[in-house]
Amino acid sequence: MQQTAFRAHPGKFVETNQTDWSAALRQAVIRVRPDYFALPETERDHYRLHLSTEDDFRIRQAVTRDLFGIVVSTTEELDAILDTFDDGQYLLLNRTMLPLQGIGEDDFFLNEYLPTDGGHCAYALNYDLALTPMRQAIPTPIAS
Repeated sequence: MQQTAFRAHPGKFVETNQTDWSAALRQAVIRVRPDYFALPETERDHYRLHLSTEDDFRIRQAVTRDLFGIVVSTTEELDAILDTFDDGQYLLLNRTMLPLQGIGEDDFFLNEYLPTDGGHCAYALNYDLALTPMRQAIPTPIAS
């Protein structure tokens, strides 16, 4: 049976499919944040947007252990191991991590960093962030 969650946006319903999460990623997230899948959608989005460096490392550490059997204990060790990965290993790791890091129904990943001053992270949902540039681009009518 497929698990889906629905979240309402102004005038629109978006379906998010939680079965796209691999067992390795689900287990890693549950190890780090046991209540993650019980949280409301807005809180899950907030956690994903504000994922701490420590939680990110612990999740990647668990996923790397489960997928490749590689045990690391520091960020430096993990980075050194990742530097040795071939394209196939990176593809598997990235495909596994996308449901946590990705945006939208397709879980696409922007290869850029968000500002740490709270710029993009001030929005309640990724959906709100996506709409804001469109709203700002619409010119305000000039009163006659």
